[in-house]
Formats: sequence, C-alpha cells, structure tokens
Amino acid sequence: MTLGGSKGEVDIHVMMNMYWEKLDFEIPVLPNRMFKVLDTAEPSPHDIVDPGNEVEVDGSVCPVQGRSIVVLVSK
Repeated sequence: MTLGGSKGEVDIHVMMNMYWEKLDFEIPVLPNRMFKVLDTAEPSPHDIVDPGNEVEVDGSVCPVQGRSIVVLVSK
C-alpha cells in the first residue's frame, strides 16, 4: 500500500507479509529514493530507525520476512 504525500510531504509505502516465509515485494517507481524506517522482523530497538538514520533501499524489490511489516518513505 502506498500513501502518496502532497505538497512536499514524503510518500509512505507499507508492505505486509502475513505468509510464514520471506516474500519479495516490488517497490513503486517514484521520483525520490526509498528508505526503510521500520522492519518488524528486526529485534528491538533496531526495528524502528531513528530519523536521519534511514537505510536506502537499492533496486526495485524489497524482501519482507514472514509475518512482518516493512515501511519505506521517500526522500
């Protein structure tokens, strides 16, 4: 699911994998790069990234572990 920002706001892309195995999700083509801000498969406190420490996602596919959620934002 993608929530498109308006008037200069970031775009938010949410990927939810309710399957028990890892799945690859396509990332939407946007004019800005996408950065991972949340991954519920990571152990706390690494599951949520502090502002300014987001990790850029390379390519057009993002792996999402089984029964987890990943959130990307555009910058």
